[in-house]
Amino acid sequence: YYYKYKTSKGSYPKDYSGNGAQFAPISDGKISIDIMSEGRLNSDDKSGIKLKITNNTDSLVNVNVSDDDKNNQRVTVDGNSSKISVNQK
Repeated sequence: YYYKYKTSKGSYPKDYSGNGAQFAPISDGKISIDIMSEGRLNSDDKSGIKLKITNNTDSLVNVNVSDDDKNNQRVTVDGNSSKISVNQK
């Protein structure tokens, strides 16, 4: 399994055109991404993330989002597969 990511400020690994950094799922062949968020401070607080996941594996990717704002979520997850599950905690 491999992962890589990029933002407007850079990428990991630096050579984004390759496969990415190798990793092994922790258990049960599932892949988990844990995101810790928080409620918005006020109406001027516009910070957030749009996370696009490309899952070309046979494994389920669980995205666990903790403590996101209840009324105006900071975390948006988009993906290319039915094997992506988003869990608000």
